[in-house]
Amino acid sequence: MRSLFVIVFLYLGLGVAQAAPLDAVGRITVDGSPSCTGSLIAPDLVLTAAHCVLDLRTGQMLKVERLSFGVGWQGEDHRAYRTVIRAIVHPHYQSANNGSADKLRRDLALLKLSTPIPRGTVKTLGFAKRARVGEKLRIPTFLSGRAVAPQSCHAITRDIGVLVTSCLVDYGHSGAPILRMTDDGAQIVSVVAAKGRSDGRDISLGAALQDELAMLFDQYKQTP
Repeated sequence: MRSLFVIVFLYLGLGVAQAAPLDAVGRITVDGSPSCTGSLIAPDLVLTAAHCVLDLRTGQMLKVERLSFGVGWQGEDHRAYRTVIRAIVHPHYQSANNGSADKLRRDLALLKLSTPIPRGTVKTLGFAKRARVGEKLRIPTFLSGRAVAPQSCHAITRDIGVLVTSCLVDYGHSGAPILRMTDDGAQIVSVVAAKGRSDGRDISLGAALQDELAMLFDQYKQTP
């Protein structure tokens, strides 16, 4: 990946009520304040960005009792809300290695919820194969208190495990899924790690899945 990217991590800044256009996409809060976005991938498991569960000043893991997750936002209310009891970060994620491709492609974390969200309440998201250059993608978009259709964008390049897209993201979108839309519904191809600029245009940068996701799940299984 070329070094000219201007990287901005998208932690905090969701000051208004949010609503996800896909029920499985929800809001992560820290001490009750909005911080990041996450995807429900199992009734009790949320996929998000690693930097969303770290203290950005110290690089240390946030205490899980400070974290919560809500889905199915409807104005000020939500369909399901859970506290977090475990947070697992990719084993090779390095919080201090700012802007590097290694950091971006490993910017992944899993949150285990206090109790499962019933499948009849929210349909979980699955995964797709890596995005192809030029492929149309979508990313959930939020607009003060109501859901709007996911914005359309496309994959620009896929250098060394980092997916660069034309999707427009802003603060609070860290951890959001970058989606492939199929006849069977939405599937996750990447997770928003940061925004940036390249060649005079705004871009988003997504963490890799595939091998990196497998390592994250292995870490989850090995961590009590």
